[in-house]
Amino acid sequence: MASLWDSVICSEIRFMKILFQVMVLFLLSNCNHSKPQETITIQEIEEILEIDLNLDQFQDKDVRIFKRKLANPENVMFNTNAEHQNNQPIFYCLVMFRIEDGQLKDYRAFVKSTFTYEKVNFEWINDSTVTFNFKNKFHEHEIYTVSGYGGTTKLTWL
Repeated sequence: MASLWDSVICSEIRFMKILFQVMVLFLLSNCNHSKPQETITIQEIEEILEIDLNLDQFQDKDVRIFKRKLANPENVMFNTNAEHQNNQPIFYCLVMFRIEDGQLKDYRAFVKSTFTYEKVNFEWINDSTVTFNFKNKFHEHEIYTVSGYGGTTKLTWL
């Protein structure tokens, strides 16, 4: 009779251990408070250096990406490696919006590429840093990280 009770108690202890592990894993998986990776469409504009953004239209953690319209779109070519390449550079403006000292501020970084992109995945790393992952259907890939704090913008890339 004692061995039956020992067996039942051991089974309950194992069940409780498994339940505890599942609960811990669930709690740990929910500890990531950053926003998940999102996708944004790049907006094409005439003049990239004079972007006029009305801050009333944006909120904390918004992101926008602009590219300058091509002066000569016929110069975009396809090479033998199926890479979409441009013999004139394309300029992109990465803009992140964040609350700083109680006010919404925008931070801008400019990048130049020989590749054309239409959409970008982005992810907030912390309250002042965003990673932008540029990809296109031709498998070109560029990653930029923009940090904005105290009126200063920092751009890094891989």
